[in-house]
Amino acid sequence: MNVNPTRNQLTTGYLLFMDIVAYSRLQSAKQVQVLKKLQDIVEDINSMFHMIQNPIFIPTGDGFVISFFDYPENPLKYAIEV
Repeated sequence: MNVNPTRNQLTTGYLLFMDIVAYSRLQSAKQVQVLKKLQDIVEDINSMFHMIQNPIFIPTGDGFVISFFDYPENPLKYAIEV
């Protein structure tokens, strides 16, 4: 019997959390407008950061979590651009 246990490959991720301050205090129409603007900014920055390998974007309602898996300084560079 040949048993080759599989090994889970672990990797280090670096996270950037973005949140719109006082989002819940905005009127509904303004919430949609502000969230759309944040999404547009994130899309624009993504095109500038094409060298970042496979970031993962997770919407959080009034913001985003973005995980990076290459260099620990990338979340900081990304945040500066936002």
